[in-house]
Amino acid sequence: MFIGRKRELGFLEERWERGRFEFGTLTGLRRIGKTALVRKFIEGKPAICFQAKEAAEAENRRSFSRLLAIRLGLPPGYVFPTWDGVFEAVPKVAGGKRFALVIDGCDWLLRGRGKRFLTAFTRFLGGLPLESPLFILLVGGNTSFNERGSGRGSSLFRRRRTFTLRLGDLPFSEALSFLRGFSREDASASLALFGFSPWRLSLLRPEAGFEGNARRLLFSRAAPLLRVLDCALSGGIRERSIYKTILRAIASGRTTPKAISEYMEAGTPDVSQYLDTLVSLGIVERRVAFGSVRKSSYRIAAPVLRFFLRELEDEEGRIASGEGGAVMREKAASIRRFAEERFGEVSLHYLSELSLDGKLGYPWPPVQDPGIRDPEPGRAALIDGVSEYKSQILLVKCGGTDRKLSEADFLGMQEDSPIGNLRGKKSFWYVLFSKAGFEKTLARNAPANLRLISEADMFPGFPETCAA
Repeated sequence: MFIGRKRELGFLEERWERGRFEFGTLTGLRRIGKTALVRKFIEGKPAICFQAKEAAEAENRRSFSRLLAIRLGLPPGYVFPTWDGVFEAVPKVAGGKRFALVIDGCDWLLRGRGKRFLTAFTRFLGGLPLESPLFILLVGGNTSFNERGSGRGSSLFRRRRTFTLRLGDLPFSEALSFLRGFSREDASASLALFGFSPWRLSLLRPEAGFEGNARRLLFSRAAPLLRVLDCALSGGIRERSIYKTILRAIASGRTTPKAISEYMEAGTPDVSQYLDTLVSLGIVERRVAFGSVRKSSYRIAAPVLRFFLRELEDEEGRIASGEGGAVMREKAASIRRFAEERFGEVSLHYLSELSLDGKLGYPWPPVQDPGIRDPEPGRAALIDGVSEYKSQILLVKCGGTDRKLSEADFLGMQEDSPIGNLRGKKSFWYVLFSKAGFEKTLARNAPANLRLISEADMFPGFPETCAA
């Protein structure tokens, strides 16, 4: 069953309904839902969807030829001798009408002798008339087209491209659709550990609860997420050992190029190049501090990969030998602690959807790290995130994992408003997240510029606990 991606489907449908020539690229990490999205989009439409595979160029050309041959009434097994012949057949199949051509798995086509495919495709684009009703969509990884679609003919490739769509994590509300039947606590912990990837969320079983799913997906011999590191670095990436070391450094808390370089005993410029690649692949996120273009840190994007590197990489052998139950008992406190630490990130994901839906008053940009570290001796900032829209400042605090937040917590946020990079700012808005809720006095006396959001608000309709 297909769940979510309403915005992306709506975007593609709008392009389709225009009736004129469209050429777009759809990119995203492995298992982020690209194939599911395009297959849902072309349902009921005149279309061909070719799924490339990890094979020789000739084998992919044979497979594509068979799809076209069926439509054209050619002899079974007919193979076009060149990619030019393949693309020349597409308008014949379309017959001058609105028609979708989807080529999925372009990563495989752009490797090795992929220049043949790209050159022929570029010639095909150049020969299409402006009034062509074709809808062409190429699907691949995050770096498939911008980096590899360069060189001869690349300017035409970019000039004729009418849209790009990059698929990321699900919005908060769509992720909840995978979690119906969970308790509120288990749903929150599941998002904290497994993130907002539709594929990972589809693996969850409500009847197993959070701990049961963690045991099945990470601590069993056939655990599908135990190879999350190798999966993240699959797709032909070279120097995997270096990338693994960088990811281990980040997972251990070394989040700046200098700290990572010291961990690796390598020069920072070299490390920075590898970090740029990890960011372009969507494996690592670069977080720029508020009010600074140079002060930044790095974070592993997928929480389950972060947890694996921090807690499970050294335990793979034991889990593979059947000792997963014992390992999970040893890691029980670490699992819960990780979920609590991640409550803030889950909260910010919820906040981004509120802003996108126009429910926060202003169209706030993504929340940034405040960049404030011990602004005064003996005092640490109570602010977790900052966003700025024109002259307005939004301050965010995510807490209350072990107690209800009080007026004193809000007072701390207000006191921290004019420090660090926030000095000189005047118009402040506040959002306070709390897992445990808020004391009545704070809820009753909250000013107009303060938004209180509890875990119960984030998970409406989810029971606090599930009946045994």
